[in-house]
Amino acid sequence: YALEDVVILEPLWRSLTKKLEAAGRMDWAQEECKRMEDAAFYYQHPHHEALTSNLITNLKRKEQVFLIRLFAWRRTEAERLDYSKNMILPSKLISQIVKAMRGGLRGLQDNRRIPERIVKRYGRTFVRMYEAPPSEEELAIIKRLPSPPDEDARDEILLSILYLLMKYRCQDEGISHSLVMPRSAIRNMKNDPAVLESTLGSGWRRQLLGNDFVRWLEHYEDLELRIEGGQIAIRVDPKKLR
Repeated sequence: YALEDVVILEPLWRSLTKKLEAAGRMDWAQEECKRMEDAAFYYQHPHHEALTSNLITNLKRKEQVFLIRLFAWRRTEAERLDYSKNMILPSKLISQIVKAMRGGLRGLQDNRRIPERIVKRYGRTFVRMYEAPPSEEELAIIKRLPSPPDEDARDEILLSILYLLMKYRCQDEGISHSLVMPRSAIRNMKNDPAVLESTLGSGWRRQLLGNDFVRWLEHYEDLELRIEGGQIAIRVDPKKLR
């Protein structure tokens, strides 16, 4: 039966191959598929959940450290028991648990949204995790977190403009922008140069986006936005390149 599941894909493969060759983009597709053969493509930072959490940037330091630990604990338990992470602790409860921790065990018990069985089983574990002092590794993770949007309006504006320009370019070229670069990737490039290289490399994304856009990403911190004479201009501050 497994063979029957894939045999029907052969006509689709031929159709897509024909379209890619007609568009001159067969090498782009092959390059993208080649990346999927590399184990590094599937690597995820051990603290990926914390680094990409929308909740963590709005928390105080102690709650941030606890959330990092909570994500790590849930992942470790899931791997140990061979369960899904949601079987260990549903994602929908995480924000409630973090908010309740200031009240300690009583805070967990008084929160009606947190099931009693969770509190009985893990409550004291959570309290120990919350009270323990932060490690150097945890503090380093916190330093990598993006600033809350309202702390840097300029950064958010530039991020939005670059993302929209990327989407516009993709629309012109008939390629899904979600395949080229998710919005979070631009922010992650700012915080970690290695993400820029792994996303763009020297391949088809760099070719698609063009030298100017790639240069903006490479010098994100040094970008200037000017609106004058009926024009909107993005440029790298020449003073910062000296």
